[in-house]
Amino acid sequence: MSSHSIVAEASHSPQSSTKAYLLANFGAYTGYAGLAQILGGTWSKEGLRVSLSRMDTDFARRLNDAKRRAGRRVLFDVALVADILQESSPAAAPHGEEQT
Repeated sequence: MSSHSIVAEASHSPQSSTKAYLLANFGAYTGYAGLAQILGGTWSKEGLRVSLSRMDTDFARRLNDAKRRAGRRVLFDVALVADILQESSPAAAPHGEEQT
């Protein structure tokens, strides 16, 4: 897989929303490796895990809120991740305003 974001691929499909695309390709839940792939593939799963535990940004807090535990495994709710990405993308900002 190339290093560009899967979300960018989803935007090329007019009949599929980001959420539908991610759910179809990752299922309802994904681990750190899947989340790294969704975010662009430049993250390692360990790097992502450490970054999310140490970063104090709104984006990191929202991704941490999408975490679910299945025993010792940490999984992310793909539908919530898609919502976070849609709301965080510059295209989601009203015309003429940038996201902060």
